[in-house]
Formats: sequence, structure tokens, C-alpha cells
Amino acid sequence: MKNLQSVLLVLLAAGAVRFDLREGRIPNGLILAGLGAGFVWQTIARGPAGILFFLGGVGLPVVFLWGLFFFRMIGAGDIKLLAAAGGLLGIGGSALCAAWAVGAGAVYALPFLVWRGELKKRLWYFWAYVYRYAQTREWKPYICGENVDSHFCFSVPVLISICFYVGGAY
Repeated sequence: MKNLQSVLLVLLAAGAVRFDLREGRIPNGLILAGLGAGFVWQTIARGPAGILFFLGGVGLPVVFLWGLFFFRMIGAGDIKLLAAAGGLLGIGGSALCAAWAVGAGAVYALPFLVWRGELKKRLWYFWAYVYRYAQTREWKPYICGENVDSHFCFSVPVLISICFYVGGAY
């Protein structure tokens, strides 16, 4: 049964990566299919208690990552993708998937920043942004359309995280 869960997770994440790289967005239909699969999976695997595992797995990424979305450091589609994966993984798996995805995202982005010579610039930009917000408490998007080259699709680190799960790393 775990094999079916793994296949569903990989299909969800791979489909999201495909759309994210081609269109710059993850379709809500794919997210809804993932949420539906997660609900069915959890209720079959755990019975009525599976509903709580599903809701916890879906809610955890939303709660933990809303701040990054608020400051426009991560997109809504990325959070919805993690929520759909969390529905299939349950509460504990959802937390680990999000943590592994953030770590994979850091490893994924680092070579690009070094190769483009932007690492120091991006670190200074981040600290200046945090300092400015702490001083003014005025909300502004983290990236306001400048330097589109510094954007990357977070769905790729989510897929990497899911591959680690399927491979037994967590």
C-alpha cells in the first residue's frame, strides 16, 4: 500500500514541476486531485482517524509557511502543493516533507547564486529587507518584479523532498 502512496506523491509533485517550469504556476485542478487522493488515502489507511491525519497534514504547511507567502518569498501554488502532499503523508510526514523541501531548496539555489555571482548581493538584500521591515513595520513584497533571474520554481525542491521520502530518508 505504501507503494501506491509513493506513486501518488511522485505523480503529484512531478506534474506540479512540469506545469511550474512551463507555465510558472501549478494548476488548482492538480492540487484538488492531490487533496482528494490524500483524503481517500488517509481514510482507507487509518479509518475515521485518517480525517484528522489528513487535515493536520494539509494544515501544517499552510501554518508554517504563511509568513513566507505573506512576504511573497514563496508562491501560493508551492504552499498548496506542500499541503496536497501533506494530505497524503499525514501530520508528521507533512512537517518532514516541508523541512526537507526547504533544505533542498537552499541546496538547489546555492549553486545558481554562486555561479551568477549573486550570493553576497542576495544575502545583503535579505538582511536589508528584514531590517527595513523591523524598523518600519511596513509590508512590501520581498521581490517586486526585479531580477526575474533570481526566481526559481520551489516545486522542484518539493519533488526532491518527496523522492527522499520514497527512497526512505524520512
